Amino acid sequence: MFGNIQEMKELVKKTKELKILYVEDNKEARTQMIKMLKNFFENIEIAVNGQDGFEKYKESNFDIVLTDINMPKLNGIEMIKLILKKNEDQKIVVLSAYNDSEYLQQCLELGIKHYLYKPIQIQTLLTTLNKLVKSIYIQKENQELHHQIDEILVNAEAGYVLFNKHFKCLKIYSQKSLDIFNLKDIENQKICVLLFGKNQDKKEIFIEGIKNILNTKDKISKELFLSLLPNEEIINHKNINIKYKILENDRFMAILEDVTDKKGLEKELKRNNNILKMLVAITTNIDDFLQLKKDYEDFLNKPPKTLEKIFRNLHTFKGNFAQKELLYTPQEIHNCETNIKQNNSLSKKDILKLKHTFEKDLNIIKTYYGEEYLSKRNLLFINENALKEIEHKIKNISTIDNTIKNNIDEILFYINKLRYIRIYDMLSYYKKHINTKSRNLGKLVYPLEIEGDIELLGNPKLRAFFKTLVHLFNNCIDHGIEDSQTRLALNKDEYGTIKCSYEQIKNTLILQISDDGAGIDTKKLLQKAIKLGLVSKEKEQSLSLKENYMFIFTDFISTKDSVDMTSGRGVGMSAIKYELDKLGGEVIINSTKNKGTIFKFILPLNVNETFKSNIKDEYMILNAISNQLLNIFDYQINIKDDRFLDDFPFEKRLQHINIVLEAKKSYKCIVSFSNLLIDNLFPVFMGESFSKKDMVGMEGELAKEVSNTIIGLSLCEFPNNIGEVDISIPIQISTSKLKELFSKAKIKTMKIYSTNKGTMYISLIQL
Repeated sequence: MFGNIQEMKELVKKTKELKILYVEDNKEARTQMIKMLKNFFENIEIAVNGQDGFEKYKESNFDIVLTDINMPKLNGIEMIKLILKKNEDQKIVVLSAYNDSEYLQQCLELGIKHYLYKPIQIQTLLTTLNKLVKSIYIQKENQELHHQIDEILVNAEAGYVLFNKHFKCLKIYSQKSLDIFNLKDIENQKICVLLFGKNQDKKEIFIEGIKNILNTKDKISKELFLSLLPNEEIINHKNINIKYKILENDRFMAILEDVTDKKGLEKELKRNNNILKMLVAITTNIDDFLQLKKDYEDFLNKPPKTLEKIFRNLHTFKGNFAQKELLYTPQEIHNCETNIKQNNSLSKKDILKLKHTFEKDLNIIKTYYGEEYLSKRNLLFINENALKEIEHKIKNISTIDNTIKNNIDEILFYINKLRYIRIYDMLSYYKKHINTKSRNLGKLVYPLEIEGDIELLGNPKLRAFFKTLVHLFNNCIDHGIEDSQTRLALNKDEYGTIKCSYEQIKNTLILQISDDGAGIDTKKLLQKAIKLGLVSKEKEQSLSLKENYMFIFTDFISTKDSVDMTSGRGVGMSAIKYELDKLGGEVIINSTKNKGTIFKFILPLNVNETFKSNIKDEYMILNAISNQLLNIFDYQINIKDDRFLDDFPFEKRLQHINIVLEAKKSYKCIVSFSNLLIDNLFPVFMGESFSKKDMVGMEGELAKEVSNTIIGLSLCEFPNNIGEVDISIPIQISTSKLKELFSKAKIKTMKIYSTNKGTMYISLIQL
């Protein structure tokens, strides 16, 4: 809820000074809204449609534009586009009906942060106005600072010093010069000593430059040498800018400007701008920041036991806090990383520094938004243990009524869904991060493209992995995307492109992140691996491209030669791999020199895990095997169709491999391959260097190896109630033997996998 009466008075006091443009075509809605707005604004301009609104906007300046969307002549979206062309910083609030989700998406794409649903509630309006007013006044303070700097520049007094070819100061100089040098008289003093004191390098450059000017008669050459003279120095703890003029009779003038105050104001202005960026980044998704804050505080209160985990966690926190534009914390974490590297430990002193620095950033947020902003939100926090207890009690309800049982299952599903998060939300944070990071590094990069189902949910365990992706996006910008001149020389668009797409296949999330940059320098990567002793020089020739790529995930390997705030430590990518391994995920890398790099992550989604208890064991086992098939083959052999069958097609010529699954329930698992599929699986398993000649007579052995690998990898996803599973040595059986087994089976479940390279059947039999 919006604050107290005093806050209301403060808000009204500020809004009275602002000018608002209100655009609404509905007369009744317009009348009601104007009554509400008059409580806050004295200067309200009213427009009856989008065309009318834009015409009035062109005639005057407005602090806030409040507009409906669905209007005749020119709708709100088109009007907003025209307004933003004139002023990209215009504060805009959109009003619309609940069912206008398409318009909401368009507004988000245009960068509109304030969207109110009709009918407007006074509390909602108050909250929005409060945020807007704070933002507007911060902007006005920055403009005032700019104005103050301009006044200083206009009225600044300069110091003037004339000197001869022997570098001696002449009698003509200004009082300001004496103030700068803190002397009562400078006549006959050496100008090179006055300006540069003990800075021997600058002194030599200055003396050599003056001599070159004296020794040439060409005017252009004189001006060139003049431009190369040192133009700034700290004199008596003051920042002094220095300009030079060539006078007659081998004389020169040094014009000294004390810019200490200017630099101080510029520093303060930069700090205010940085504060504004931080507040915007945090306010955009306060819930995400609160979760990040909690995770960081938990880390500081109880750091991991191993140095490896400490280093990875810190590197990820640095990236995430930089993404949130925090002023002090990212740099302090960077310093801490250096200390850990030198001392091989995280000391109590380091932790105290990290806590103190983080508190400095939090205090800035509290100064602008108040103490309660970071502690109370309009959220209901549910204790994880309490949630588990509720689930346990619901599961233990005794009932024989199938209708009630189905309702209970549905309730359990929605309770579990409370824990889940949208995949799109975890990725969309990186849009602004890429924009900021590329600007800081001087790279031209298009806005991040994200493709995928916006409503797709993922297990909350994925959150830690998605946070480590900050390192991958940093690498795309820092290592991958070239500078614009290099790109143009390579006949590329001067703007780099980073793309992100995701999709759900069965119970698996396929996440792809790509850039069109320089590609991975595998030669440099291998050299670093050899230097760290990860591979011997003798074995480097036998490494596959895939094995070479995987070095990128090794601790302390970086293809960058220097360390900065963005990359170079060589732990960012290993943090990604660490979280990926925890999830049981996989990664596939493809990279082409000067074309770009693609990272394809294969992750468990586990959206429907609540319903596992209601699925037959046979189906769960076959689905577990399905997941492994998708993971292993789907990007080299396209699976067009996978479904359960009622009857096995014994008339087809297939090779059958029998593997016994020994557990509480004993199953025979028969994997049946067409010969064509075996031909195509051979290079997948054995590598492209093997030819079909190498495979002659080995078809059965390969079929055994493939079956053993697939089923072995899928064991971890088998249902818990069947206990620990042992698998037998794979045995090849005939079609007649399979028929006999089917005739005796009390349970038989079959699934077909139809691919572009052949067919596979998996049968599960319980005798």
